Amino acid sequence: MKKKQPFFSILLPLRAPRARLQKSIDSVLAQREGDWELIAVEEGKNRELRLPKDKRIRRVSSKGSGLSAARNTGVASAQGKYVAFLDSGDEWEASYLSILKQLIRDFPGAGLYGTNYWIDDGKEKWVNPLRLPAGWRGRKRYFFDWMYYGRPPFCASSVVLPLSAARQNPFVDNLKAGEDILVWFQVALRHETAYLKEPHSTYFLGKPEGKGVYFGPMNHFDWLAMGQRLKKAGQLSSEAEKFTVWATLLQIRKMIANGWREQAFRLLDRCPKTRFPLYTAYLLGLAFFPQSLWKMLQPGVKSARWFLTGGFFSKG
Repeated sequence: MKKKQPFFSILLPLRAPRARLQKSIDSVLAQREGDWELIAVEEGKNRELRLPKDKRIRRVSSKGSGLSAARNTGVASAQGKYVAFLDSGDEWEASYLSILKQLIRDFPGAGLYGTNYWIDDGKEKWVNPLRLPAGWRGRKRYFFDWMYYGRPPFCASSVVLPLSAARQNPFVDNLKAGEDILVWFQVALRHETAYLKEPHSTYFLGKPEGKGVYFGPMNHFDWLAMGQRLKKAGQLSSEAEKFTVWATLLQIRKMIANGWREQAFRLLDRCPKTRFPLYTAYLLGLAFFPQSLWKMLQPGVKSARWFLTGGFFSKG
């Protein structure tokens, strides 16, 4: 008898400390929606980790090192109709998969399905602010403009992709930041996004990739070069081109914060100056003004960020 295809394939890289990994696994087992398989991808560090005895759970070995290789191994092994990513240490609410399943049914044909999320830094937990009314639910051609005032509208642990889209857009090896956004961007070039502005997962900032560090040129993606290639091939809309500039400016901010000023200026010189003039001016201020002055201005910067990210819309 042919085995029934699961609706979701859940990909969990075994990277976090065991206590945090256990919380991730427990949040999967607590799901109200039970039509899933869990693919636990090991990298050699957690071979002794005991997984629950559940026929829906299986362990595979990563074909490479790093988070991108682990995710790609999981996608290659997936048998479900849709791929749900759960980063090691993150957690889902019990309603998460059922919410996503309904979103898929209500908005068929999209390439990205996602929800908002909580952010937890180990001391506080808050909802990711977003310039949308509370409970907003719908379909959008591009998600890019939701990112221009704060964090992305979804984290890796609040996104579901059709299996075909996940296999057509693998994660790039050797990137230590932004590898997930790159995949969502590539999918969005061809497909719409279906989204719910309600948090149903928790993103933990305690992970190395959650600290906003700039890791050097070999570990970050050249968004401007990719944009030029796509534009030359006629595959880049004006909205997508604008986003490649924004992604580059975020890298520049991380460079400045981590002492790579000379490199930041070289990259800034490549950016179009008319796309985000206010943010560009902010970056120049970061680079030239003393750190003591910026610390004095932080209360005003935080207030401006609250306004721009849509804190006035809702707390939901």
